[in-house]
Amino acid sequence: MRHPKSKLFIAVACLVLPLLFASCSKDEESENDPMPFVPIEQKDFTADILQPNINYSIPIQGDDAKQYFFNAVGTYEGTLTVYDPKTKQVIPSDFDNHVSVQLELDSHKFKLTPVPLPFTLYALKKDQYAYDLLYKIIKNKTWWKDEKIHDYRTRLIGRNKKNPSEVAFQLYNPYMLFSSTIYIHQDRYDLTRLHFNICGTINNTTKELTVYIKPVGALFHDGMVKNNKIKAEFNDVYFICKLKKTA
Repeated sequence: MRHPKSKLFIAVACLVLPLLFASCSKDEESENDPMPFVPIEQKDFTADILQPNINYSIPIQGDDAKQYFFNAVGTYEGTLTVYDPKTKQVIPSDFDNHVSVQLELDSHKFKLTPVPLPFTLYALKKDQYAYDLLYKIIKNKTWWKDEKIHDYRTRLIGRNKKNPSEVAFQLYNPYMLFSSTIYIHQDRYDLTRLHFNICGTINNTTKELTVYIKPVGALFHDGMVKNNKIKAEFNDVYFICKLKKTA
């Protein structure tokens, strides 16, 4: 059931975000701090994962791209895995890892549900107040279960040079979740902003879709903290979704 205080305005993608969020505890809040987050350098997630200039170097443009996406339109079902690139290990989880993706012809829409909020815990560094807040939100709120990662433009960036039936994509804008509680905070705590970088591959021959999701920024609210700005610091963990076309 949709949370009444969390009307979301969502946009998505895999482009480089200009901003990330530094960690901040309750004691670190400054009354005169005008910025809700701190800009720092960030690597290109798409380039790191897909290496489009090498692995997906066959151009796909114009009508070719339109026809490919037309054939890819449909519903995909699968599972999400949490991956730590530092240890090169999958992180086991007890959370429900089923995910669904819809590719729609209108504006090349991409929709993934549910928002992978529980798995974002693994991407947060534990020694920060934001980790505790996210745990409480997952446990006590339900709005995230029905929300979607949603973008109006899926960009096809190249064919696999070894397998031309497979095409790489990235989402057009950073996924940004804005809760209505950023304006009127009636609850003690909530999530007010969340960013993901997203890219992946589509194979129209095997009907398979792979989506890579990296949490890269978040801003939380706590009514007991001055200025209501709780920043989050992330590690290198990202998610891998393997899906198969079902409709």
